[in-house]
Amino acid sequence: MISSKEILNITEFLKQSGLSYEADLDLKEFSYFRSGGLVKMVIYPRSMDELQRFVKFMHEKQYEFKVIGDTSNLMFLDDVTYGVLLSLKHFSSIQYNEEEGVIVAQAGASLPLLSRQALLWGITGYENFEGIPGTVGGGIFMNAGAYGPEIKDCLIKVYGVRANGEKFELTNDEMNFAYRETLISKHAGEYFITHADFKATKGDTQRIFERMELLHAKRHKYQDFLYPTLGTLFAGTEIYSAIGRDDKKYTLMLRVLERLIFSKKLRRERPMNKRRLNDFVCKYFGWTFDVKPFSDKTMNCITNRGQHTDKILEYIELLKKHLPETARLENEIIYDFRYKD
Repeated sequence: MISSKEILNITEFLKQSGLSYEADLDLKEFSYFRSGGLVKMVIYPRSMDELQRFVKFMHEKQYEFKVIGDTSNLMFLDDVTYGVLLSLKHFSSIQYNEEEGVIVAQAGASLPLLSRQALLWGITGYENFEGIPGTVGGGIFMNAGAYGPEIKDCLIKVYGVRANGEKFELTNDEMNFAYRETLISKHAGEYFITHADFKATKGDTQRIFERMELLHAKRHKYQDFLYPTLGTLFAGTEIYSAIGRDDKKYTLMLRVLERLIFSKKLRRERPMNKRRLNDFVCKYFGWTFDVKPFSDKTMNCITNRGQHTDKILEYIELLKKHLPETARLENEIIYDFRYKD
């Protein structure tokens, strides 16, 4: 929690230091998922020096804050007023050092842009990131990946600032990469990524383009683009079979339905709309919703159709009761970093 008095102290520091910020923003307009109440302050450092000074000040005062990128993996809660967010949107450059064979990308740069820049330079290994709507920093934080490859497969070294304002460097091995997990995610709030070195392996530009085009088309078959969404909800889970894994009747009916509705011969080039399958699951388990909290393309993707976030949280808890313990929530729900008047 952060108080009104502490916000005043931070405001005074920002004005004296010349750091850019915005106050009292509506998170429904600001956030990727279009959810949340207000945030009292969003800070926008433009250099390593500004970032270090701000982080050190907050550390010394023991004020809490959260670093954000595009917020494409974050769900802010409605009717909640948050305190301080630190945006790295000005840390957005991507450069290619051909002599050293390294791409240097800042934390605020988007992963799709990194993928497309790599294509322009004829560099392979980044095709799978074209459809991930996040930033380089967020991707490193959670070891993002799609259709196989992950950030760890192309990363060399990570740079940034620690909570005390001191710089740090971590090699690929030191990051302790795992599935959607890293050393930094395990110690959230202790390390703040500013940029990273990536491998620059030359490839055939036409083949790179064809791979990206294929993955782009596949992603749009499975991802909702009509409503604000946060992508996959539970990682490493085939949601439909996992929900009723111990129910033999359900499993049999699911297999029959999937063969009838989703055979390649019948579907051809039509989008992967799973509305009928979603209706079957809800009817089988007796689930009813005033406003549907999930995508027509998969129940494993929450959508904002104007409902309160409390209803989305209820849906997430409902799924948790039916899924195995190994199913991990991939989206981050922001419960902390609140403001108190």
